[in-house]
Amino acid sequence: MGDLLNLFLDNTLTESAYKSKQIKVTHHYPVRESAEQHGMRLLSEYAEAKRDSHSITSDQVAAIKAKEGCYFDISGLAGQELLVKSLESVSSGIRICNVHATGEKADEEVIATVYVPDSKEHIFLKKIEDYAKGIPEGKTKPAHDDLVRSIEKIRMSVVQSLWTDSKAYFPTTGAAWCEIWLRTTVGHIAEVKNQFFILCNKLDIPIKDEFLTFPDRIVCAAYVSGEDLSKLLQLSDCLAEFRRLAEPNSFFTGLETSEQKEWAEDLLARIKPINQDVAVCILDTGVNNEHPLLRPFYGNDSVHKVRDYMASGADMNGHGTQMAGIAGYGDLKKCLESGEDVFLNHSLESVKLIGSKENEPELYGEYTKQAVSIAEISNPEKTRVVCLAVTAESTSENKDGRPSSWSAAIDSLASGADDGIKRLFLISSGNVQLSEYNADKQSYPDACILHQVEDPAQAWNVLTVGAFTDRLVIDSPYLEGYQPITDAGTLSPFSSTSRLWRSKWPIKPEILCEGGNAAKNDDGTVDTCDNLSVLTTHHRPTQKLFTTTNATSAAVANASWMAAEITEKYPDCWPETVRALLIASARWPEKMFKMFCRDEHKKKEVQKLLRSCGYGIADLKRAEYCAESSVNMIIEAELQPFQMRNGYCGFGQMHIHQLPWPTEYLLDMGEAEVELKVVLSYFIEPGPGEIGFNDRYRYPSCGLRFDVNNVGESKEHFEYRINQQMRDDRDDIETDAVTNDNDRWLIGVNGRSSGSLHCDIWKGTAAELSESNLIAVYPTSGWWRTRSYLKRQSSKIRYSLVVTLSTPSVEAQLYTEITNKISIPIPIENRK
Repeated sequence: MGDLLNLFLDNTLTESAYKSKQIKVTHHYPVRESAEQHGMRLLSEYAEAKRDSHSITSDQVAAIKAKEGCYFDISGLAGQELLVKSLESVSSGIRICNVHATGEKADEEVIATVYVPDSKEHIFLKKIEDYAKGIPEGKTKPAHDDLVRSIEKIRMSVVQSLWTDSKAYFPTTGAAWCEIWLRTTVGHIAEVKNQFFILCNKLDIPIKDEFLTFPDRIVCAAYVSGEDLSKLLQLSDCLAEFRRLAEPNSFFTGLETSEQKEWAEDLLARIKPINQDVAVCILDTGVNNEHPLLRPFYGNDSVHKVRDYMASGADMNGHGTQMAGIAGYGDLKKCLESGEDVFLNHSLESVKLIGSKENEPELYGEYTKQAVSIAEISNPEKTRVVCLAVTAESTSENKDGRPSSWSAAIDSLASGADDGIKRLFLISSGNVQLSEYNADKQSYPDACILHQVEDPAQAWNVLTVGAFTDRLVIDSPYLEGYQPITDAGTLSPFSSTSRLWRSKWPIKPEILCEGGNAAKNDDGTVDTCDNLSVLTTHHRPTQKLFTTTNATSAAVANASWMAAEITEKYPDCWPETVRALLIASARWPEKMFKMFCRDEHKKKEVQKLLRSCGYGIADLKRAEYCAESSVNMIIEAELQPFQMRNGYCGFGQMHIHQLPWPTEYLLDMGEAEVELKVVLSYFIEPGPGEIGFNDRYRYPSCGLRFDVNNVGESKEHFEYRINQQMRDDRDDIETDAVTNDNDRWLIGVNGRSSGSLHCDIWKGTAAELSESNLIAVYPTSGWWRTRSYLKRQSSKIRYSLVVTLSTPSVEAQLYTEITNKISIPIPIENRK
């Protein structure tokens, strides 16, 4: 018998109008003894800041028409909140440029940089003036009380006010390539861009022709000094923030190994092409597609370069060809040694992103978009998986997972924000370097914990891939006395993590694939060798056919191979579904689990595991197929998260899906252990910019969440618990204040809520699970709702649910019972 195919479910959905539960939020604004004194002080500070803003003018700036407004730094009291959202009035042109904080969390000072047009400053000042009048007759507090009392200081903005990256990257001496983030509004993108380009030309500031466009923001790349940035601040009305341009750094060349030419010839004789409608598009250093083992993967017009200055799409570095060997074959060593037929279920494409010489500075978000576009235009009929192992160390001050222009551009590309085409991206998490063990004397796994996931792998819509290792054999004569740095089935010593990120940013990496091990001696010196690495193809096949590579580059290439295999197997499934299936397939080996989670009953300990190892090691077999004792059920649906009602944008729909549980069979299983794993995957439309670092709803267009009914909880009571709208409509329902039974979930409601991919695992008895067969999907807020002027309130978002029901019992017939429940023949795949 062949393998059992995954089950795609239909007719599971009940749709309802949704209203979120009211949550009382307690704000911490300072108490002011005298509204009159506080208000008058702020008015005085505003006037002084405006005088300062107009007093700093160079001769060159004086010769150019200055801006028609001023930038102000408005800060809150240390340790207290600043009512940031009320500082902005889009219709009046009073705009928040960025928001940042200084100091430790307990004494954190929030600072908003705000642009106020001269012609509209009376609107801003009137709020302070009305507050300064004190408590009006018949009222209990001054006008605009929360806003004005939350403001501690008003100062003139300086260049550093708009610098949102680490201070170490500021171009203090000389010039550097930087990102200039500009504010814009609907219908004014071309106007703002052109005016800024003209200004840069007048100031003799080199600026790239390429730019990125997001809701509210345009991102340009310019070669600027600190003095140049100061001039721009004095002259431009549309600035939002400055950042350092990303510089990719995560390449390495694997150690070479001698292999017999006959191995390759034997493998070529066993290759059986089946279907090459699916492609893995590798964005890297190019490829040598004339390598005999790679030639079958590359058709006409499948090797490209992204810049004209690159001589060709050929690989002079070696890294791209190494990626191709893994992305094409998966485990090349296994293919060589097995003696069995090898079926090629996808093709390969290459777009050279990194040349053999030092690359020109690039706005890498736009650069990546251009690379993908080249591949799509060349072969528009292909369904492709995009594989990227080019990463850069984050330049942000906190390096805490916040979006960059690069990661946001990839999120936009994946979501189809510009053209409606959804795309599956897999990105390496970035690598711990050997120097971090040797020169910096860091130990394992501390080096992995301290090395944070690199840019752009923090992107919400991508699948970020880290590395584990099963490699233990040390075969090098130069490494006598060395031992493997870690055991088999644990995190690779090269894998970066998101352990130091704030909890509101996505869990990264999400999955692990083989990335090799390292070896250390008694002195603590760390090195690697061929057998601790991954076999792949060499970029100079006339010299040698094989080499080795390692780290998260090898891992993401292997994960891309898996994603392509799934896509070929289920050609109609969405990219969101392929991502969810790989998450659903992932498991943590016991050693890995215990290394990072000392107590699975403590949610904080589980978070340490997740932010180190994601959801575990991906398994293609589990992603592609079911077994009698383990069933993957897939639901693909679309939901409208928001809706305008009487001029107000509220929440739109929620969905409840009824799963085809074989209730009687589960009851008969009784106390037998079962596991329910739920994965919810969707792509958000990004709205980047440092305009709400403490507001998770500023970046995503919307969020989705899932919940499962508790044991003994009916559908009516389940919906009542989740849906405030139903509470408004149905006063006749009597129920206790039931909440999600969080303790039965490994990760928990709060722990699974970050990013655009949510996963959790429930373990219990079959009898208990028989009563929990309802899954709700409901929206949370986002900029589609809060930025009404962008008119996206009626937009829809699609999502994929992958629900895996499994049991250790080998006699269980879950698959048969479920297929009987939905009255379909058991789908079986027989591979030729």
